[in-house]
Amino acid sequence: MNEVSEEILKRAINGDRTAFEIIYNTYAGFVYRNALRITESIEDAEEVTQEVFIRVLKNINKFKFNSSFGTYLYRITVNSSINYVKKNGKKQIDGQIPDVDEPQSSSTIDEQFERKELIELFLRLMNTLDEELRESFYLREVEDMKYEEIALLLGENINTVKTRVRRARERLINGFKEFKK
Repeated sequence: MNEVSEEILKRAINGDRTAFEIIYNTYAGFVYRNALRITESIEDAEEVTQEVFIRVLKNINKFKFNSSFGTYLYRITVNSSINYVKKNGKKQIDGQIPDVDEPQSSSTIDEQFERKELIELFLRLMNTLDEELRESFYLREVEDMKYEEIALLLGENINTVKTRVRRARERLINGFKEFKK
């Protein structure tokens, strides 16, 4: 995950809108993907993303540089997403597949259909994982974070994070194997 410099953060704290735009452009995808993972709805994830950045804009002066800004933003995103789901009393998949590249034009209809089926299976299997496993796996494999970063972000021992990622992988692989039978 890319981090913005301390200088950009300090400029944003002092009210520099351009610096805040840099922060937004750096982290919007990260916030959206994490909100989507929790809300399981594209529209809800977009709403949460807006709420998170409004909250950050209003409260950026409270950031104390005790942790990385990404960690700070991640906690706001997770808490906002959970609160949004609780407040709206829903948590359901809306049937839309997020952030999927369009298939190559040379792909056949069958290949496109099979690809969509695999993505849907992956999302269903991810939802069967315990939250701790899903979160650790997601941060490692989707967000491409290092184990050390994940441990710091989640406040967990690095070995705990590695174990969770390994268990999530095993369960996903077993789920795919069951599907192929």
